[in-house]
Amino acid sequence: MRVTFPRLPDYSRGYSIVERDDGVTYRLWGGPVTAQLPHDLEHLTVEDALDIYDGIWASIAGGIVFDSMDHLRGRRPPHATEHSRLLMKAHGPDLSRAELVGGLIARLAERDRLDAATLRRFSTTWFSVLPPAARVGTHVYGPDGEVDAPRVLAAVDKLRRANADWRAVPVGGRLVREWPPYRRLVPLAARARRAAGRPANARMPHRVR
Repeated sequence: MRVTFPRLPDYSRGYSIVERDDGVTYRLWGGPVTAQLPHDLEHLTVEDALDIYDGIWASIAGGIVFDSMDHLRGRRPPHATEHSRLLMKAHGPDLSRAELVGGLIARLAERDRLDAATLRRFSTTWFSVLPPAARVGTHVYGPDGEVDAPRVLAAVDKLRRANADWRAVPVGGRLVREWPPYRRLVPLAARARRAAGRPANARMPHRVR
């Protein structure tokens, strides 16, 4: 999936052009343009760096169409609206969690000095709204329940570089990012089949009455 962020004059209403892998293209509206990194590009950078497969951009790649998105071209799949609605309902907590993760990395990127203690303190406070079992799904914590400092610092560095890239784009220019096809939100039933080792198109066995 290709995402293009045009650099418009300051305080214009920003947007990005989302070209999904299925050939459908949308305009995703954002907030006012400034020298600061657009919010949607911030999320794309963080979710890409942390390999998040159930966040904002994986959901767009998987077929969710947010209210801020306008269809531009390409034939939409059958039942696209219903598919989007069902995915959004099923993965609402995942999307909320992705918002938290993006906010954390953005805050950390603003700090001059980061060490393991700072990462632990910030993460503990930031994710205090989540139960401990849900924190592993943030991609900030490792399986042992501790903050994965190298991974978080790599995401912070990538976000800082994205900020520098955006500031270097002149008005009238654009910044293009690619989102990998494998990182795409799938329906929960398909995810369960994958986890069980069954092919995505396998039929569930009929129940015997």
